Amino acid sequence: MVPEQLPHLLIGVLLLFFGRRFFWLFVGLVGYLVGFQFATQQLNIEPHWLAMLLAALFGVVAAVFAMFWQLVAAGIAGFGAGIYLSTALMGTGPPWIAIACGAVGALVAVAIFGWALVLLSSLVGAVAIVDSLSLESTVRLIVIVVLAAVGIAFQAAGMRRSTPSK
Repeated sequence: MVPEQLPHLLIGVLLLFFGRRFFWLFVGLVGYLVGFQFATQQLNIEPHWLAMLLAALFGVVAAVFAMFWQLVAAGIAGFGAGIYLSTALMGTGPPWIAIACGAVGALVAVAIFGWALVLLSSLVGAVAIVDSLSLESTVRLIVIVVLAAVGIAFQAAGMRRSTPSK
């Protein structure tokens, strides 16, 4: 693993297990991932540390925004998660596909807020972890599914523990 990939691995682990519990962190980390992807793939920013710095700034702004406007931030984070997932899983393609996936992510995030956070943070966390590793495409998909399932199960168990019993 290249040292530049370590932040993606750590972000992936945090999102996989704690994305729902710390909403502002979910929004900030998705902001970082989208910002990094945009800086490196669309803007071709070099050196690598500058792309990471711009992505971190984007993530901090997103996290602060999330603290004050939660539902709007949920929609934006869902949109960002949809874009990140579509481009990470399908590669670069027509922009309308990424935008459509972003719109679906935004709708899901707003409609079923708690479960959307669990689902989207687990998926984005799994993809971020796998992106930091060098895996073949078949193994990559299997690992994403397994990691996402583990993250969903872990976060769902946390939801049950935090919900008062009747």
